[in-house]
Formats: sequence, structure tokens, C-alpha cells
Amino acid sequence: MPLLPPTRRDGFTLTELLAVIAIVGVLAALLLVVIGRARESSRISRCIGNLREIGIGYGLYLQDNRQVLPPYWNPTVMPSRLSAIAPYVEARSSAPNKGVFACPTAQDSLASEYAKASDRNSYHQNRAWSGFNNSPTDRKSVLTFSHPSQAILVYERWGAADQTPPEPNTHASVRNVLFVDLHVESRADLQPSAALSAALKQE
Repeated sequence: MPLLPPTRRDGFTLTELLAVIAIVGVLAALLLVVIGRARESSRISRCIGNLREIGIGYGLYLQDNRQVLPPYWNPTVMPSRLSAIAPYVEARSSAPNKGVFACPTAQDSLASEYAKASDRNSYHQNRAWSGFNNSPTDRKSVLTFSHPSQAILVYERWGAADQTPPEPNTHASVRNVLFVDLHVESRADLQPSAALSAALKQE
């Protein structure tokens, strides 16, 4: 008696189909994680670029003001904080502000009008140094810093004077900062508020 040819099997069994779906799901999840990290890495780079532009603005401001920083508070007698730097930044840009005062990650979690002015921004000038208060006349020369490469001039803090923002962890693992010597760093050790507060007081 001749042997019958083996039965041809078409398609997948339910078990095989479920296994394929599970594998595709795992790969898709991994891909989303990688894409998310790449996207945030790009935003961190843009944020660093923002701070470098702000640093150039501070450098130009200091040249015009005998190496004296603008006051922190908003007095009527002179521009303060980043509002004093804004004209220098805008002068280097083909478009006003150029988005320099808004961290690209912060834009996702805050209102769209958040970045329209230099006093509504993602970055704050440090006021925690000794002898630098909120008086309109309190100004500080960069020449008085004993460690300008360690003293934070501008740091990421997503908030503005006229709003109470959420408290996101900036870039989750890092916080970008501009130092008095005008170099920029991404610091993973300054995420907790206590660590940042301690660092801000350093001169």
C-alpha cells in the first residue's frame, strides 16, 4: 500500500500567532524607548545651545557694564535678570528671542505663551550668592568670584514670576547650567532641590 503524502499545513497555529504578536509588541516597546531617549537627548542638546546663546548675551552685557551682572530683582531703574540680556541675544538672532529662553522639554509641559518674553522662561539667574539680594542697586561683579568656573550663573528652573508651574525634573536625569565663566554643563548631581540649592550658593 503506497504511503500518502504528508498533509500540507497552511497558516499559523493560534500559539504561533500569539508568540509573533508578543515578540512584535516587545520590539515596538523597545523601539519607543530608544526613540524617546534620542528625542530627549536632542532636546538636551538644544537646551545646552540655548544656554550658550544666553552666555554670549551675558558676555556682551558684561563688556558694556564693566563686568557687573544685572540685578536679580525687577527694578524700575534698570533691566534685571534675563530681561537685561534679551537685547543682546535678540541682536544675534534673525527672529526675536529665537526660542532661546525656552527649554524644548519645558514647552511640552507648560503653556505656549510661556516662552514669549524673557521674564517667562525656563532659565533663572542665580541670586543665592552672598551680597546679591533683591534691591535695585544690588549688583555683583564677576571679578569678585573666587571660583567662577564653579559658581552657577543661570540654571534650569521651569517657572516664572507670575505663574506657579508644575515641578518637573527638567530632563529627568540632568540639569543644564551656565557658570559665571560662561561655560555650560549638564549636571546629573543637581536634580534634587537640596543639591541645587547648595550648589547655587557657591562662589
